[in-house]
Amino acid sequence: MAHIQFHQVKKFYPNGFVAIDNLNLEIYDNEFLVLLGPSGCGKSTTLNMIAGLEDISEGTLSFNGQVINDVPPDKRDIAMVFQSYALYPHKTVYDNIAFGLKMRKFSDQEIKLLVMDAAKRLEITSLLERRPGQLSGGQRQRVALGRAMVRKPSAFLMDEPLSNLDASLRISMRAEIKQLHQNMKTTFIYVTHDQAEALTLADRIVVMKDGQILQIGTPDEIYEHPNNIFVASFLGVPQINLIEGKIHEENSQIIFQNSDFTIPLPDLHLKQFDSLSSPNVTLGIRAEDIIPVSSADHPHVLSCQIKSVLPIGSDQFLETQFQVNSPKSCFFRVGKEYRNTSEGSFHFQLNTNRLHVFDTQTSQSMR
Repeated sequence: MAHIQFHQVKKFYPNGFVAIDNLNLEIYDNEFLVLLGPSGCGKSTTLNMIAGLEDISEGTLSFNGQVINDVPPDKRDIAMVFQSYALYPHKTVYDNIAFGLKMRKFSDQEIKLLVMDAAKRLEITSLLERRPGQLSGGQRQRVALGRAMVRKPSAFLMDEPLSNLDASLRISMRAEIKQLHQNMKTTFIYVTHDQAEALTLADRIVVMKDGQILQIGTPDEIYEHPNNIFVASFLGVPQINLIEGKIHEENSQIIFQNSDFTIPLPDLHLKQFDSLSSPNVTLGIRAEDIIPVSSADHPHVLSCQIKSVLPIGSDQFLETQFQVNSPKSCFFRVGKEYRNTSEGSFHFQLNTNRLHVFDTQTSQSMR
């Protein structure tokens, strides 16, 4: 197992581009850590520095307390699974899995035992005599995992390994990778831009943007308590609804108001209100955090016009628009039993305990 630490690490290039800016990160023994963020955020660069494929410009990287900045990749006791699988097309599945062991001078008997064990666990025993060109995408991915498994490394590094698979296969492969981590009891570091993979697989998620860490936490912490507007927007399907307005104090309570509606924010305290740089805030409403009602006669009911109904099998997404001054669409999630036309009005109450409130000027959460 590997306990990995970045201390004030920077990565910059001769042209002045800063890929990683002052990275401080601790990765614990046996955890499944996911680096999540958009393209160009620095997540793959971070992974490559752990692998030794990228030099560190400043700072230190340690494995189990030992600085390894200058340790070559083959001495780091890690295994990497790439997006492209990187299999040898002319070799059989058996030889692809065994290749690294042969290079390390393992005996034929040891190689056979390790390869057969990995093949059995990954359910590819019947494929060992085939070549990569005869395999499906999911089968090739299992072979790439098997090649990494037989080395029994202290850490697994995975760079978007499922991005080439179709949607249904990605779901089953996520389950297999999670089971693999539980069985192997070693450190996994996984790079993805897919929030579903991060939420499904991770013990902790590291959300990155522009070479910096914006938030670290469990999947629940990241989803339920985002630090800022970017993190809130990056997780959630459909994307969180963001509505700008102002807040003010009224009868010892904080009130949100814009041209379309006014609602109380019972969980927002006066102390938080006093710390605002201005009264301008952005209200974040996740699609599922609403309660549909039959009419506008209930207290604190909001109404909007339905633009389209998007069935997704188990649920429906409603594309809506507030009637007065909100040109931007808002998306809400309702059960499949909800019936309305694209011409109707939608009435709902907010689950105010689950609202997100951000300082518009700084984009930081007020909760």
